Amino acid sequence: MEGQELQDAAREAAEELPGSTMGHPFGPEYEVFKVRGKVFMLLTEVPGEPVVVLKTEPEESQALRQAHRDIKPGYHMNKKHWIMLEPAEADGEDRIRNGGRGHPGPGSGPGAGHRVVPSGCCRTPARRAAGRPQHLRKTAAGFRMSLDGRKLQGTARRKADALPLVSNGRPFTEALDVYKVSGKVFLIVTDDPAELIITVKAEPDRGRFLRREYGPITPGRYLHKDHWVSIGAGAGITDELVADLVESSYQLVCETLPKKTGPTR
Repeated sequence: MEGQELQDAAREAAEELPGSTMGHPFGPEYEVFKVRGKVFMLLTEVPGEPVVVLKTEPEESQALRQAHRDIKPGYHMNKKHWIMLEPAEADGEDRIRNGGRGHPGPGSGPGAGHRVVPSGCCRTPARRAAGRPQHLRKTAAGFRMSLDGRKLQGTARRKADALPLVSNGRPFTEALDVYKVSGKVFLIVTDDPAELIITVKAEPDRGRFLRREYGPITPGRYLHKDHWVSIGAGAGITDELVADLVESSYQLVCETLPKKTGPTR
């Protein structure tokens, strides 16, 4: 299966999943698929060819990499929990359908009975020839319009203000505008002309990925470095990325709240 066919099969399978959404929060080079705000698949050509990056169980990930040369550790992700599917010479569609396992019989092979990506048919040759779906045909210029510090913070504030049960104040210092949901922090806006940044919560895997991909994203300035990131102005920092990071931070905090105090989910 060629690289574009591999990605088409994965994309169609993901689009059939309940609650699956797709966006470009990391820029036009990455199609990012999420469920309930959490990433489960990325499609990209950044490694030099079209690949699919998927989350899987550590034991299954190791077994799949040992069994198939075209399955590698996840590109720029935690190697224990993510795998990367490269174009394969044969059995490509079955590899996608079975999370890279080819043609396992009932109860056979590592991780039998589980699939990384659910079954989904490949797109027709006519659809492949037409290129990507219309909602993916966005110009790179639309994504690369990097924000300056003030606009970055304005985007973050507007997104936070639109979310349920959000309050903000300056409990620590006048220079820090702190946004909370049901009393728990999910966004800090630093009102210092010399350092116009925001700080948000991020899953450790995603935080590492963001810091590798974007120079203006660094470990969280005021909080736990593994679970928070700070974002400043610079290349690749767009409205879409900032809004996505704020909403993802909000959702991570909401997951820790008791049902009676958190937003309706």
